[in-house]
Amino acid sequence: MNPFLRLPITALCLVGATLPLVSQAAIYSLDITSNSGNTDPYVGAGVFGTAGTVWNERARISSATSLALVDDTGAASSVTVSYTRGFGSGNSSVAGAFRNLGISGGTTTGSVVIAGLTAGVSYDLAIYGSDAESATLSYTVGSTTHSINPSNDWSTLTLGTHYTVFQTTADLAGQISFSATDGWTAFQIQTTAVPEPAESAVALGLASLGAVAWLRSRRQPSAKN
Repeated sequence: MNPFLRLPITALCLVGATLPLVSQAAIYSLDITSNSGNTDPYVGAGVFGTAGTVWNERARISSATSLALVDDTGAASSVTVSYTRGFGSGNSSVAGAFRNLGISGGTTTGSVVIAGLTAGVSYDLAIYGSDAESATLSYTVGSTTHSINPSNDWSTLTLGTHYTVFQTTADLAGQISFSATDGWTAFQIQTTAVPEPAESAVALGLASLGAVAWLRSRRQPSAKN
């Protein structure tokens, strides 16, 4: 009997498991600064991406209507954001490595619409918050509300303290909306990681081949002495 047919199914499943199944997606990041803040993109770390991720920057002094966003590489995109100029109190006491996401006091309230996304696709949306006067900040996407308990220490980014993450789907118009009854100071959005179809097929094929080989080896009659 061919020795290959004697391989246990688990061995081939492990081969499939080592394949890179996660597709890489663009990240769109926006940081709201103080009234006198910059409006040029900058590079910095966040929940999504790396220290080389490009952030869009916007002063809170005015509303935004279809504000075009660059992606994490600085490339122009079709993704836009719109929001009104409602804003909460600032927090100038924020310190730490990620203070650019909270120290400016550029918190904004109200509804936010992110457009230019792919309709029907799932996205991860991280919303950051910092407010000197609120013990709890709440954000809503659809019928889901998440709250965070802000801190002045931004040495590290902590879920439930500096940000919250929603997993949601772009509507038929390619839009995702969120509302903030309290201040938000930044957000990031990226496509939820999914297996690449071709690579998933390869992994499934290997697993199926392993199953067939294992069953054949079980059916092979024992050799007689």
